[in-house]
Amino acid sequence: MAKGFTLLEVLIAVVLLSLAFGAFAVSAERLALTSLSASEVTVAGVVASNAMNEAVNLGRAYTDRTLNVMGVSLKVEQSFENFMNFRVVSITVTSSLTGREFSLYEAR
Repeated sequence: MAKGFTLLEVLIAVVLLSLAFGAFAVSAERLALTSLSASEVTVAGVVASNAMNEAVNLGRAYTDRTLNVMGVSLKVEQSFENFMNFRVVSITVTSSLTGREFSLYEAR
C-alpha cells in the first residue's frame, strides 16, 4: 500500500487553509479601518481642543480654517452664541477622509 494523501484529502486541506487565510485577511482589514478611525477621532479631538483654547484663552476668532494633520485634511469651524447670559463657543472639526464631524462646546 502506498503512503501519502489522496487527492480528495489534499483538496479539503487546501479549502480549509484558504478559508482560514480569508478570515484572517478580513479581520486584518477591519483592524486597519478601526485603527484609522481611532486615530482620526484622536487628531480631530486634539485640533478641536487647541482651537477652543485659542478661542477662549487667546480671544482668536476665525471663520473657516483647513488644517492638514497626519495626512488628513481637517476643516475647523468656530461660532459664538449668547445663551441665557452665557457665551457659548462651538468648535466643529470635519474630516475630509470620512466626513465625520467632531464638536466641542464650552460655555462661560
